[in-house]
Amino acid sequence: MNKKDNEAAMGNVIKFPVKRAVSGSIYCKDIGVHFPKLYRAQVNLTMEHILDFGASAEVASSEVGTHIYYGLDPNQLFAGDGSWQAAASISEGDGWESIVIRHHSNHDKAKSYLDSLGDGFIGATEDEYDYTSHLFQTDDGIFTFRTIPTRPEWIGPLLIYIADIPANNPFGWDIWATIIGPNGEHLNPKDFGL
Repeated sequence: MNKKDNEAAMGNVIKFPVKRAVSGSIYCKDIGVHFPKLYRAQVNLTMEHILDFGASAEVASSEVGTHIYYGLDPNQLFAGDGSWQAAASISEGDGWESIVIRHHSNHDKAKSYLDSLGDGFIGATEDEYDYTSHLFQTDDGIFTFRTIPTRPEWIGPLLIYIADIPANNPFGWDIWATIIGPNGEHLNPKDFGL
């Protein structure tokens, strides 16, 4: 393949959209990275809000009420009345699963990570495919945001920060993690196999 053909082929590469996030207080000193700040929104949805999005009256009636959202983009828009506020943990009563915020050294590694998550759901029903994955960037790097099921033996929904760090072992890397429980307490990652 010559350079012109290669450039033409590269024009067909699909990239995941990268959203901007704000650096927070969780810091991995081994790689010098601040993780993005987590935000929580409590949103009140009315029938009018939902119908404005084109939903049927039947669907809209089942969605009216208060909904809780977590995310990394304080500028993300949503239907309804509410606003984003910084959050230190996932509130146990919010009905949310656990959240993993993972650092990636570059866009390609983050895309591969998201691709592999998607491959795990080939042939899954819509109810089994309830993970959300998003790609974010701060001045410190690229991060993914996704929900995972909260295991019954956990104290509640966990906020898990993960990064690969250099290590003097046969692989040349190890896993760094910080885990925050539903009351904001820092938990020992070794208790969770990390």
